[in-house]
Amino acid sequence: MPSFFISVSKHYTRSLFFFASLLLFQKTKIHLSYVDNIIKSDTIYSNMPNLEHAIKAHRQSLKRKKGNLKTKGAFRSVIKDIKKLLEEGKVKEAEQYLSKAYKTLDKAAKKGVIKKNTASRKKSRLAKRIKKAA
Repeated sequence: MPSFFISVSKHYTRSLFFFASLLLFQKTKIHLSYVDNIIKSDTIYSNMPNLEHAIKAHRQSLKRKKGNLKTKGAFRSVIKDIKKLLEEGKVKEAEQYLSKAYKTLDKAAKKGVIKKNTASRKKSRLAKRIKKAA
């Protein structure tokens, strides 16, 4: 039996023992990259799926989560840039950024990252803020 050393914080020890038992005692083959992705993700999975279709579904959900976080980060950064420009008093530049904010918010709503009404509410509040600053 090969011995190996893994240095990890206490946070991940529970999931590591679970993965080790899966790798040693189960007949199903699990890719190590999948195990690494789960360990690197924010949450600990004590009930890891052990059926192939469940493993694939979970892998797909992790990919979707990554894309959703990217989309959320895009519109949040644009909104943050507009707020920063308004604080500095650059209203003209903020107005130019507004169309970019509309585009990113509409894309997020279309993808289902945020709801349609949330996107329209954010757009409305940004427009109102720019109008007030002008």
